[in-house]
Order: sequence, then C-alpha cells, then structure tokens
Amino acid sequence: FQLETGSAKTVFEPYVEPLSDSNNPTFSGSGAFIVSYFDEISLDDILGTHIMAIDDIDGDISDQIMIESDEYTANMTTVGSYLVEMFVTDNAGNTTTFNLTMIVKDEVAPLIVGPDEIEINIDNIKMINDIIAEYYTGVDGYDSLVPVILKTDGYTENTDTIGTYQVELEAEDSSSNSILRVIEVNIVDTSLPQMTGNNNLSVYLSNPKDVTTLLSELIIYDNYDEYEDLVITPINDTYTGNEDTLGNYYVDFLVEDTSNNVANFRMNLEVKDDIKPEISGPESLQLSYIDTMPLDDIINLYTVSDNYDSLQNSDISIESNEYHNRTEPIGEFDIVLSIFDESNNKSSITLTITVIDDQGPVIYIDDYIVNVSTSSSFSPRDALLMMINNKEIPNGDYDVETLLDEYSGNEEVPGTYSYKVLIKDSEGKEITKDLMIKVTNPEQNDFDANLIIRNLVSYSIVSIVVILSIIKYRKITD
Repeated sequence: FQLETGSAKTVFEPYVEPLSDSNNPTFSGSGAFIVSYFDEISLDDILGTHIMAIDDIDGDISDQIMIESDEYTANMTTVGSYLVEMFVTDNAGNTTTFNLTMIVKDEVAPLIVGPDEIEINIDNIKMINDIIAEYYTGVDGYDSLVPVILKTDGYTENTDTIGTYQVELEAEDSSSNSILRVIEVNIVDTSLPQMTGNNNLSVYLSNPKDVTTLLSELIIYDNYDEYEDLVITPINDTYTGNEDTLGNYYVDFLVEDTSNNVANFRMNLEVKDDIKPEISGPESLQLSYIDTMPLDDIINLYTVSDNYDSLQNSDISIESNEYHNRTEPIGEFDIVLSIFDESNNKSSITLTITVIDDQGPVIYIDDYIVNVSTSSSFSPRDALLMMINNKEIPNGDYDVETLLDEYSGNEEVPGTYSYKVLIKDSEGKEITKDLMIKVTNPEQNDFDANLIIRNLVSYSIVSIVVILSIIKYRKITD
C-alpha cells in the first residue's frame, strides 16, 4: 500500500465537547396566593395560571411540576395559612423545589338578626344582656353563629323610668370582621301590684316560721307605689297550726295599691324534715388478715335514730366497702356506712379497719436489671422511656432526676452498678425507681469497613448498637 502525493489538503471539523446541562430549572410566580373561603379555587387552577417552571435547556416545563405536599386542598374552605410544597425536574435530572403559601381569608362582616324595637314592661324589667340573648343572634357566612355584645347602653340606667332608649350592639367574627346595629328599648307601664320571686317556699323543722316571717321574705312591689303604701291581707291560711307537721299548705294574699288595683297571690308552703338521722359506733377497728369480719357483724356495732322517723339497723346502707373488696391482704381499708330517713336526709360514718399481718414479715423486691453493652450508654431518659414502654407510668411529660448513679464513669467496665431515678409528672406526683445496670462486652461482629465508610460519607449517621433487655424481678414472700 502506497500513499500518493496529491494537491488537495485534508479538511476536518474542530472537536466540539458535548453540552452538559447542570443548571436547575426555575419557578416563576408569587410565593403566596390569597383566596376567599367561598371561592374554592383548586390547586390545579392556581398552578395552571400563576405558577410556571422554566429551564434554560428544556424551556417551559410547567407541565412537569409535581406536588410533594399539599395542606391547602383539604382546607380550601377553612380560614388559615397552608403550605404547598412542589418540585420540578428537567430532562437532565436537575431538580428545583418551590414553596407556595395559600392564605384562605374571610372578609365578609356578620349580621345581627332581631327586631328594631323591644318592649319591656316596667314591672318585669330585664337585664340588657338577657334581652340581647333572647331577641338577637349574630350570624356569619363562615362562623355560622357569632356572639352579639353590648357596645353602648342607654337603657340600663333608666330601667325605673318609662321611655324609649337606644342600645348599640356589635357582632364580630373570627376574622375580625364586625358590624354595629342600633336598636330601641321601650319601657312601658302596667297597673297591678306585683309579687316577685319564688312563691313555692320550703319551711324546715330545724327553723320553723310563722306567716308574718314568710311574708317578709317575699318581694312585693308596685310599678309606681312604694312598698309601705301597699296593703297586704291574708285571706286563706292552711299553714298556721301545722308548722311542725310535714305536708303541703298554702296562704292566699290580697295586695292593694293606692289606686285600688288589687292583685291576688298564693304562697305555696311545704314543711320539710331537714334534720339528719344519727348513726353512732366505732370509727376504727384492728383485725387480723386471717379472719374476715362479716358485714352484718360490723353493721351490728352501730345504733341509729331520727327526730321524725323510726329507723333501725336494717336501714343502714353500705356506700363503699374497701375492706371486703380489698385486693391487698393487709393495710387500712375504709367502710362508709350511711343511713337515710324518709325525707332522704343522710348521715354517714367511716369505719377504718386496720388489717394486720400477724404471720411474719413479707419482703418485696421490685428492681430492674438493665443489660447495657460497653459500646452503648444508659441515661435517665432511657429509664423514663423504659417505664413508659412497660406501662408502669402513662405516656406524658416528666422530669427525671438521678438520685443514685454508680454506673457513670464505668460505661466501659463490665460489672453491675446501682442506679436510682426520681420521676415527677406535670402535676408534681413523684415516683422513684431502683435499677441494677449490668455492663457487658458483647461479641464483636465483622463489618465491611468500606461499607461503613461509604455509609458515613453518604448519610452522616453514626450507627450505635444498643442492647437493652429488661428483666422484671418477681416478688418473693418469706
């Protein structure tokens, strides 16, 4: 093979390095979007019209926007601020994230529903707040019902004078939209004398009263006349003479003002027994845990009596009985005995029974052994989590204080060490726990060193092997 010499020069193209896309795409659009709670604008509509993703190589890649998290869609009719997290990835794998804050607002004021005028009788004056509560309601498109409050009050200081008075009301919703409304309260006159208050009275055997005393407890008034100008006359009286006898009675009165307006009033009276029965007997006993005293024998230790009714020991009831329902063999246990008379007056007495153990002492052991490897550690927080997981205490917030710690400083020294913690809950209740920490040197596992290094570089997580086993001692009774 032989090259021929020619006259034409060799032609070649310059080498061009392939393009590399390393730039992230960008989002355009506001980071916040405000809507009304009744608009119900979907997230797709917002993304389609207000959020775009542009890449310098791929161009408009808005159709590749992906939603990573969406707090808005489920709350588009609920006032508040909601985060929407999104991202977009170009064809080269470059990814950009974007956070959109959706603000849902209520800017519509509520309404105060009710009449423009209210008529109030001068002998039946109502408090202004009662009038508002009875006649007026605050309604809102978002909050449904909102409170109506008093803004200005020309009525209250003139409740003893006939006339028309203005009252200004205000309603405000949870978004601080408010409305004011002025109403008129008309105070009008009636002519009959009145007796207010409860006309059904109880008279107790412990404090008997005559008709004159009961009459003084009534509130009798006229719309314009003073009390001393009224004439009050009993006309029917079934009570007098029966003050000490249980039953129902009545007294009818006539009340006349200076204008000869006469009103009738009936006072209903009930004579009641309010004197408690008596129960007497021991308040404490000491018994052996071997023999349980029968309940009937305990009841027979007591005597009962009453001022009005005839009672006997069979009327005694047991309100609570820790003694016969006890789950522990020894300790102090209460029995609450009660007696009721026919008027349901009640007396109670508490009998505290001390049950003693006369059969020798009992030793209780209630410790934990905690095994901890030399490559791990044990902290007061671990003791708290251990007790929560074992359901010794409910899950909650606690303060943990170390009372005894032979373990610290010996974390890498095999052996058994005493450890005691004090755990206090949010209400100040305290629990102490004794632990025995056993430090052991577990067998070493073979690991791929290169894998460990890769994991350290990739995830920056230090792997810690903790061997924690809890062995509950059984209670031993000698």
